[in-house]
This record gives sequence, C-alpha cells and structure tokens, in this order.
Amino acid sequence: MSIERDLNKQEEEMIYKAIDEFQECGKTDIACPICNGKLKYIGNYSSFRVFCENCGEVYSLRGI
Repeated sequence: MSIERDLNKQEEEMIYKAIDEFQECGKTDIACPICNGKLKYIGNYSSFRVFCENCGEVYSLRGI
C-alpha cells in the first residue's frame, strides 16, 4: 500500500530529515508525518525508498 496524496511542505521536510538521519546513522527516531508510524529505509545514497509501517511507501527516489 502507498499513500495516494502528495506530501505537504512540512511533511516533506520531515521525510528529508529522516532520510538524512538514515543515511548518516542508519536509523531515525522521526515518525511518519502522516500517521505517526515507524519509518523504514531501503536503498543506498542514490536510489532509495522510505516506508511507513502503516502507510506503505511514503517517498522514493531513483538514482542514475
């Protein structure tokens, strides 16, 4: 399941902060801005997906 709406600016900023933490530390304490669920990160620095345990895929980026 994936979210079926675009993230607003504040939600997007929270996701970007979580991505930075995942890439720097391998984990984050930031919760899903939509439902407050736990976020998971799959991928590397150029291609990745951020999933919420409740919402499904929240954000993705495909690299070169």
